[in-house]
Amino acid sequence: MAPVDSSRLGRRLLSEEAQRRVRAAYERHHVWGLFVSRFLPGYRAVVPPMAAAMGVPARRALPSVILASALWYGIVVLLSYQVGANWDAVRGRVGKLGTVLGLAAVAATFAILWWWRRHRRDRHHA
Repeated sequence: MAPVDSSRLGRRLLSEEAQRRVRAAYERHHVWGLFVSRFLPGYRAVVPPMAAAMGVPARRALPSVILASALWYGIVVLLSYQVGANWDAVRGRVGKLGTVLGLAAVAATFAILWWWRRHRRDRHHA
């Protein structure tokens, strides 16, 4: 596969070193990198526009991005349907979990306040 050349926008957005790293990652992983990136929070929204800015042709990038997005949103819809179909059980478990997490938050708050007051008192006596 021929090396990917950055577009004018890519050259304005990224330093030469960053362009070199992006280019190397694309050349190493090709469209599989684009596909996998659609499942990674933080990278999900950034990688396809960066691919375009780096000059990756749409005919190479779009099929993997579209397939990964369809798979991702298909899973989200399926899981949402399952949660909706079992809403009473989910609500009961989330309610119990919320109580446990709330009590843990209160305990953590008291522990932090205790530590802070003790640390502050020790500093004043030293």
